[in-house]
Amino acid sequence: MLSTRGWKQYRHEMSDQDQEELLETVISCRAKVMLSGYDCELYERYLKDWYKLQMPARAQNNLRRVETLWLNFEPVEQMRLESEAGQKAGRSALMPAT
Repeated sequence: MLSTRGWKQYRHEMSDQDQEELLETVISCRAKVMLSGYDCELYERYLKDWYKLQMPARAQNNLRRVETLWLNFEPVEQMRLESEAGQKAGRSALMPAT
């Protein structure tokens, strides 16, 4: 969402209304869905029952951010594999949000 970044960075930005329409669509979706972005009130409201994972990230100009993944499915096996691979490579793994 633009409100989590402060300025436009992409040629085609989704408006807040576009984001809300997306969220209304995905919460009723029966397929596995994973969304990526920065934590914000709108996503918290719509995706409060979803799994939420967060990891440190770097944004434009090397700014520290926290990237958030929202999933409508339990990511246990994938998290285990990522954690093992990350530990072997010396990287931090995905962590469930608190």
